[in-house]
Amino acid sequence: MKKSRKISLALGGAAVALVGGVWGYTTLNGATPLDASKMATVERGTMTRSVVATGKIEPITKVEIKSKANGIIERINTDVDRIVEVGSVLVELDKENLRAREREARANLQAARAALEGAMAQFEKNKVEAEAPELDSARRNYDRAHQLHEQKLVSPQALDDARSAVDVAQNRKASAQVQLGVSKAKIAEAQANVAQAQAAVERAEEELANSTIKAPIKGTVLTRDVEIGSPVSSILNLGSAATLVITHSAAAPGVHLRRPTYDDVVTEIKAFLADRVELAVARGVPEERIVIDPGHDLNKNTRHSLDITRRFAELADLGLPVLAAVSNKDFVGEAVGLDRGERLEASLAAATICALNGARILRMHKVRESVRAAQMVEAVLGLREPAYLRHNLT
Repeated sequence: MKKSRKISLALGGAAVALVGGVWGYTTLNGATPLDASKMATVERGTMTRSVVATGKIEPITKVEIKSKANGIIERINTDVDRIVEVGSVLVELDKENLRAREREARANLQAARAALEGAMAQFEKNKVEAEAPELDSARRNYDRAHQLHEQKLVSPQALDDARSAVDVAQNRKASAQVQLGVSKAKIAEAQANVAQAQAAVERAEEELANSTIKAPIKGTVLTRDVEIGSPVSSILNLGSAATLVITHSAAAPGVHLRRPTYDDVVTEIKAFLADRVELAVARGVPEERIVIDPGHDLNKNTRHSLDITRRFAELADLGLPVLAAVSNKDFVGEAVGLDRGERLEASLAAATICALNGARILRMHKVRESVRAAQMVEAVLGLREPAYLRHNLT
């Protein structure tokens, strides 16, 4: 490109020189001189050319970061357009439960090791008993008593006692030999328990480590679709048959709002659940493994929960299995003025209304009574055949 520019300049210079020659020639011949305003000095330089183009810039490597641990996001250390290095901490999950699991796993490992030590000590004890050192002594005592008895120096009772001592020692040896086999089995069992406990500790440590999500490569953050307080599901669950239950709450899990307010509680819950379902599907959770829960009483007052129960069909319109957790809830007690423990009938009524309006999973405390009520609802809705048919058929 620079070579062609130099050629163009040289040609221009030649052209100007030629014009100058003509001007000098015509001037010398008395012709009209050229207008000086139309003349220019030739200069040597670099030509600059800019090109404007549109296109899409793609990264050389693009990585979607997913969590290997379940939990609630506690801290986010980066944001969109920020550059991160390999190993930079991006997100940290709440570690309280994970640390508790690790402590529990370590305690179980300590107990398993103690049990192994006890089993090994019992084995050594049974080993000594199986060798029966007292049996030889009892036999010698019997032989001595027998000789003395023949010499009529000891009574027959003394001889019988010596023989009994031999029998007891032999029985102890036989029993100890049996217990020796049992002790070996107990040692093997204790060793297996230690191995399981050690594996549980390693899993707990790994889960705790996975709760700190780090950057696998150096690069720029392109998107971030999580916030502090967002629940995170492990990518390891995606290949399993686990079901994801998405529950509505106006605040993070464990956070209680005073006087929660909604413009339209059911409409807002429906929009929230639809959004979370879309997010879960985008992250790889099959839709057929998603259950939605409006969250009766979760940062909602009694009027809110009654409204949810009354308009439950609107939530079922999302087309996913809907869970109704109404058993013994505060809204049930406040609605009919009953203390906890006296709300069975009222809870069954609320569950029945939800079931009639599309609930397909009921979380209840009294299993037998709830199953019978649900079976009747299913029969009325045509979802199950009657158990038997006799009335007015004979």
